[in-house]
Amino acid sequence: MQRSRLGRGAIAGAALFIVLVSGCGDPPPDPSVAPIEVVLDGCQLNRPSVAAGTHDVSVVGTGSVRILDTRGATVVERNNGEPEPTPVAMASGQHTVTCLDAAGKNTGSATLTVTAS
Repeated sequence: MQRSRLGRGAIAGAALFIVLVSGCGDPPPDPSVAPIEVVLDGCQLNRPSVAAGTHDVSVVGTGSVRILDTRGATVVERNNGEPEPTPVAMASGQHTVTCLDAAGKNTGSATLTVTAS
């Protein structure tokens, strides 16, 4: 009987440890200010959606990125040679992200959904 109590105690202790460790990470950023990172290789976004607001946009890879709003107007255009993220005010809607190589050739696109805040 003592053996089964020890077994249950060990299982309960392990479960508690897992719960405590899994809660130790940083909380996700507020969706209205979450940074947007565009990886030019494959035109991949670090998140598929954000809330309307001002977001820091950064580029990873060689080339540039252009983000267009729902009307087709350019919201931001930046290249990987700009070391600091660019703060960009984004309104709600479907935004088109276009990735370009160093020669300016389109290498892919993605959709960024901006929800109402």
